[in-house]
Amino acid sequence: MAEPITKIKRLEVSKEALEQQDLQEINHAVIENKEAILQGIDLLASLHEKGFWSWEVRWYVIKRMHLPMC
Repeated sequence: MAEPITKIKRLEVSKEALEQQDLQEINHAVIENKEAILQGIDLLASLHEKGFWSWEVRWYVIKRMHLPMC
């Protein structure tokens, strides 16, 4: 007769492995959205050059995207 299960061993993933997985996901997202990211940077640079990047606009973007104040 089989012995009863008395202890369940759970798979433990190290913190380093989780961090590596997170970095891979971020890297994949950047690669997949490279063109949009570059266009967004160009747009922000244009707004800044033309003086449209006021505190009001910054506050709106920061609040909307949950970014830290800078």
